[in-house]
Amino acid sequence: MRRAFRTGYVNARTAAEYQKFENTGRLEDLRKMIAHGEEMVGAFPQDDEDISVARHNLAIAYLTLFEHAGDSAALDIAIQYEESAISQTPVTYGGRGGMLTNLSGAYLRRFEFGSLDADLAAAVGWGEQAVAAARELKPGRARSRQFLAMTLSNLTLAYFARFERYGTVADVRTAIECAEQALEIHPAKSPADLSEILTNLCSGQLRLYLLYGTSSDLQRAIEWGEQAKWTTPSKHPELGGTLSNLSLAYLWRYDRHGDPEDLEVSIEHGERAARVFPAEMPARGAALSNLGTAYLSRFGRTGNPSDLDTSIDWGRQAVAVTASDDRDLGNRLTTVAIACQRRFERNHEHADLRVAVESAERALAATPIESPESARRLGILAGAYLAGMRAGFEPPDRSEVVLLSERFSKAVDSPPTHRAYGAYSLGLLLGELDIRQPARRMLREAIQALPAVALRELTWGDQEYLLGRFSGLVAECVSAELDDGDVVGAVEYAELGRTVLLSAQLDTRTDLTDLEDVSRSLASRFRELGAELGHLAPAARRSDVASVGPRRRALSAEWDEIVRRIRQVDGFEHFLARAPLTDLRQAVNDGTAVLVNAGNLRGDAVLVRAGTTESVRLSELKLSDVNHYAESLAEATGQRTRSTDSDPRLLTEILEWLWVSVTEPVLDALGEGAAHRVWWMPTGRLGLLPLHAAGLPGGPSVMDHVVSSYTPTLRALLHSRRQQPADVRRQLSVALERTPGQRELPGAVAEASHLSGGDFESRSLVDGAATTDTVLSALRTTTWAHFACHAFNDPATPSQSGLALHDGLLRVSAIGALRLEKAELAYLSACSTARTGWDHTDEAIHLASVFQLAGYRHVVGVLWPFEDGLAQVAARLFYDQLADTPQADHAPFALHQVCRTLRSEFPGRPDLWAGLVHSGP
Repeated sequence: MRRAFRTGYVNARTAAEYQKFENTGRLEDLRKMIAHGEEMVGAFPQDDEDISVARHNLAIAYLTLFEHAGDSAALDIAIQYEESAISQTPVTYGGRGGMLTNLSGAYLRRFEFGSLDADLAAAVGWGEQAVAAARELKPGRARSRQFLAMTLSNLTLAYFARFERYGTVADVRTAIECAEQALEIHPAKSPADLSEILTNLCSGQLRLYLLYGTSSDLQRAIEWGEQAKWTTPSKHPELGGTLSNLSLAYLWRYDRHGDPEDLEVSIEHGERAARVFPAEMPARGAALSNLGTAYLSRFGRTGNPSDLDTSIDWGRQAVAVTASDDRDLGNRLTTVAIACQRRFERNHEHADLRVAVESAERALAATPIESPESARRLGILAGAYLAGMRAGFEPPDRSEVVLLSERFSKAVDSPPTHRAYGAYSLGLLLGELDIRQPARRMLREAIQALPAVALRELTWGDQEYLLGRFSGLVAECVSAELDDGDVVGAVEYAELGRTVLLSAQLDTRTDLTDLEDVSRSLASRFRELGAELGHLAPAARRSDVASVGPRRRALSAEWDEIVRRIRQVDGFEHFLARAPLTDLRQAVNDGTAVLVNAGNLRGDAVLVRAGTTESVRLSELKLSDVNHYAESLAEATGQRTRSTDSDPRLLTEILEWLWVSVTEPVLDALGEGAAHRVWWMPTGRLGLLPLHAAGLPGGPSVMDHVVSSYTPTLRALLHSRRQQPADVRRQLSVALERTPGQRELPGAVAEASHLSGGDFESRSLVDGAATTDTVLSALRTTTWAHFACHAFNDPATPSQSGLALHDGLLRVSAIGALRLEKAELAYLSACSTARTGWDHTDEAIHLASVFQLAGYRHVVGVLWPFEDGLAQVAARLFYDQLADTPQADHAPFALHQVCRTLRSEFPGRPDLWAGLVHSGP
């Protein structure tokens, strides 16, 4: 009895002294508890099971000491004490689950510092045992439910760590499921416990967002994080982590949507997290690093050098408080590398470049090859090397760079976005070093990753945001292919890398006639899935993404499965596979498609005819000139400023430059003879320039030699050719002289009324009658459509551009969801209907392209703002040349003549005629 009293006293005394530390938060109280506890436990035999609780209390104390002081020896002792306690505890003991989950947490922390796979496996294994033990407790008791909830919550952390180690996405989803179960069964009596569960849910959604870029995941992360913040007691030790996660979530939402308020909220939460964490606590490093990233983003918005300096200061502090064997060291070094490179690019101080390179090298050295971050950190290091070379500093060792590319080939566990980024950066660096074949392989790899970057389950806005990070990639890949003499490869990789989003939509509109003859059920389900995915894809508002995200994800998985099943049918092994150039040439059987490309190292055109493909070296075409003139034109026409007036002198200069640099050599290669049809396929920011109107003032011009149209890809042109032509003309005219919130367009109604006198069915929707729902409904039953109204161009998210109707915008995304049959001609007499976003030129998402996606064979659009009176004149000239027939195959020739007529009347005002463009066969 005396012995039982002694053991009970020891167990109770160690618990009471630990509670004293929790009340005071002073490390000296914790160390006193440990010293006293070890003295008392040491008085008993090693195998004495009666003091297992005291050993468990000491394990908790040592683990706490490690968390607050970073003492790795304390972590080892904690594990020893907990394993000893568990080994001496009966399986039936009610508190065994607490010991198991504590041991799991200790192994997880040791893994985070030592990166030993055995520790990670032990963390997961002990955590799963803890959950199993907790499920054996009486579920009717609130304490039992609370304990099960917390063991599930703790297990989520182990699954998160295993994902970060091996990149298995299933671990993230399993972790989120555990946290959701925990939230559901928790009796909600402990705010601290609830905050931990909510914080884990926030962390899980952030990981999914980082993997896929899905807005719905980011929105959920913020919602969970806000709940966690308000649930966490103000002095709880986990509050810092909660605030740090929330800071990161708001920062990423700022990056995604550009709302400055999100950035300021991110910084506010980050600074609060930095204050909440004790100075010596290792977890504080993550908060400091996130704060450094937020200040870097604010520098990008404001250009204030002090924000950049503050970013670097926070980043360096984060590295300083991070142990050399901490798994998060790579993240914190990466933050410093990126910020110092930005400051180097601004100030050209060699010291900043040196720190950027050294930090990126250390970050990569600290990253296991199987880490999901591996490819991204390779890309960051390559970018730092490249920045130095382009500033005139000594290049890196060539053999070391080749080794980096070989390492990249092993980084198979990195998500597609990281792989595309890493391959792109390495390809640029290798090309700059003139290591050509590896450069070509890297750029090909980056292009091949793009379809996986823009997952079908994402919204158009999400896809645009992710693909916008790879602006210029197609041009560099095409240059590398041509540098190697592979003309076919240049065209095929341009096809693969351009219009990734629109190509995915075209996949859902594939002709299924042959498949229906073999399997009507597969064809029917494929068509249903395509229609539903097409309907869900446009959602991009914050209020929409959370609700449709899970449904889109499920449909995408079923889509992949149905495509797999179709490819198992004899004769359909290559269903939806990319067509080779030999098949795509059918798109230009009556003319020539001209791929125009400007990379860092060379400029070229590739002429694709029905039977041949040849390249033309454009020695005068420089990427720097392309960017200069594209930006100048964008500023002059309102894309990058508030201006709405075109500058005729600038346009004249641009047309002269385009003639000398691009179109004259192309026309020389086409040769003399009968009039040519040409489809221009410009890559990158060349797509913002009027190639069809290039020429010298009063001298030779493209319009004097060829009839021009535009197409983003050969596949898109082939799709238009294969659309069934109209057999009846049903005309829809939409005209808004008065649009709420916009200036009046006095000529709009007169412009549209010109179309009502023909020998065909016609319908007009004017001003208040032209609502979004009414117009969408009318489009489904008409074959010709004319719009005379305002348009809104969103360069950051082109899918949110639209036609301004009486009750709001008819957005690009809504138009692209239409599936029209026998749609013939859409004439978009509105400003900038054929202009895409600055960073999305290779996606070619604009009003003209989505009307073609919706089913229209021919589309007329405008590259910049167009004067109302002249728009009326141009439309009348255009329709006067077309017969009142169902088909509009004369449309490109009619528009060509309109431009020539207006040019002869206004020769010094190319802004009045060079903006009109045609797309289609």
